[in-house]
Amino acid sequence: MTTIIRFLVERSLVVNLISVFLLALGLATAVFLTQIEAFPNVNLDQIQINTSYPGASPKEIEQLVITPIEQEIRALDGIDKMISMSFPGTGRIILEVDPDASNRSRLSSDISIAVDRAQLPADLPWDPFVTEIDGSVFPIIRLAVSADRSDLELKRLGDDLENDLLRVPGVARVTTLGERKSEIRIVADPEAMKKHRVSVSDIEKSVLQWNLNSPGGDLDTPEGQKAVRIVGE
Repeated sequence: MTTIIRFLVERSLVVNLISVFLLALGLATAVFLTQIEAFPNVNLDQIQINTSYPGASPKEIEQLVITPIEQEIRALDGIDKMISMSFPGTGRIILEVDPDASNRSRLSSDISIAVDRAQLPADLPWDPFVTEIDGSVFPIIRLAVSADRSDLELKRLGDDLENDLLRVPGVARVTTLGERKSEIRIVADPEAMKKHRVSVSDIEKSVLQWNLNSPGGDLDTPEGQKAVRIVGE
């Protein structure tokens, strides 16, 4: 050891050259070999199953939806923990995946197949949705819109802002939360309904028949052939 120390002290040029070489090697590795991302896609080793059953209580969600799905998922390998939550009309199952599992690459598809095998209510409006939680699922930027305007004007402002953001290069999706949906309220006159012998179901059918947006064929005109579409939404 003493010989090495004496050699380095007496030949300072060699030490300086080695230091410069190591510094250059570190800079080259950092610039050319290290991948840098502003928003890296991070895999959190979690898979989420969301279900929707409008009108059902949390207990019914647990018994009719969550439990059958859990029974099918328990037969799968590679899952460390399973957390279930039931809410009025909705349910959620969060699965923590073993990162060292041999079936890690196909586990998400295996879970989707297991969910399809579950015996769920026939009147379930939508199939359960399986999502692999990673960095791309979480929003990059959250914006809050507030203004001294009516609900309709505020909704139109949010729609315009959403369209502007979608035109920005690199923006894949924009989700608006908390907006109030537009609606038309029909108040029936009981006396007029009795006089004309019209029921509530007749009014409902009439509204559905007039709410159309369908193709109507082609029309030959002096200017050429034109497509006809019935727009009555």
